Amino acid sequence: MQHPALVPVWQGHAAGSQSAWLSGIAVNLRGDGDGTGAATSQKGASILLVEDDLMIGQMYVLGLTSAGYEVTLATDGRQALEKMRSRRPDLVLLDIRLPQMDGLEVLAAVREDQGLRSTKIVVLSNFGEQETIREAKSLGAVEYLNKSSVTPGELARRLPDWLGRVS
Repeated sequence: MQHPALVPVWQGHAAGSQSAWLSGIAVNLRGDGDGTGAATSQKGASILLVEDDLMIGQMYVLGLTSAGYEVTLATDGRQALEKMRSRRPDLVLLDIRLPQMDGLEVLAAVREDQGLRSTKIVVLSNFGEQETIREAKSLGAVEYLNKSSVTPGELARRLPDWLGRVS
């Protein structure tokens, strides 16, 4: 299912062509834009992306792997916890509305699990109710981003800041 909030973003690129927009993302991520190498200072860091919409998930996986990150995709909350427990990622990008177990339940489970408690989690969701944002942050989310406003390139540029934070 396509998220309606993303349609205007695609429509503004290459005459509405989603594939052209995605191709542009890959091209734009080959460098950090200012020559400092900041976007890849944590090159090879492992990222767990938790996203149930496969098209959106593939878009972020493409963008982040092009920027030098190792990205694993989980498509529901339970799968995310399983993947975190089998190989703890350096950072988790977590959607809120997920099948099996929503993002807030995942955050709560992570904070209750001694082995996962210090996992850095950034919420990346189109669900922007203030109460949900407050709850996510109270459960330890490092940041809460509206995914319809964040391109993979922008996300890749911000990852080193989150990866460098002490949990």
